[in-house]
Amino acid sequence: MATIPALSQPEITITNGRVVTTSIAIAEFFDKRHDDVLKKIRLMDCSTEFNARNFADVTYTDAKGEQRPMYQITKNGFVFLVMGFTGKKAAAFKEAYIAEFDRMEKQLWEQKQLALSSPAMNINFPLSWFSEHHPYATMNYVDRKTLQLDTSVLFDMPSPAMRIFNELRRNGYNVDAAVAEFNAFKHLTEEMRRTLQDISRLSDQNARKGFSVSL
Repeated sequence: MATIPALSQPEITITNGRVVTTSIAIAEFFDKRHDDVLKKIRLMDCSTEFNARNFADVTYTDAKGEQRPMYQITKNGFVFLVMGFTGKKAAAFKEAYIAEFDRMEKQLWEQKQLALSSPAMNINFPLSWFSEHHPYATMNYVDRKTLQLDTSVLFDMPSPAMRIFNELRRNGYNVDAAVAEFNAFKHLTEEMRRTLQDISRLSDQNARKGFSVSL
């Protein structure tokens, strides 16, 4: 039987959130015919539940472009399968395979922990934020949905909308269109405020002169 180089690396991958190997990889690593490994899997004396959890019946494309049967196998499935592989060399290969399973499982665990520990974006701004940060904000406490703001809030105070945009931008999102729209609304509001102020001044001037302006 041909020997396997000492540096041969077990082929183990993360697939659909699980660490698995394949029947082909096991056959090649242990220098066995793939057909023999498939036969051993099909003849294993294990429960239906264990088989379903640890052996996925899939296919692969061979060198001729034809579909061939193959199994994706978990660590538990691998241990169950290779129990019958005997000999000093087989024992060393089992250890190498299990060590690689352990390494890949650690990698998968670290990936999941990294995803869980990623800081959440600080974009929580309930309506109460206005009353806490703006002295000119008044809220209708009947339904807590109606808010009255002095115009100075839009121009002289911190904006929760801009804070959300900045937080999204720091996290890699392109919010240029949203920022442009927001600034356009602010500009329009400022123009309306100036127009109303001009009308108010004109009304006051005319009132002092004895004229009346109806709006």
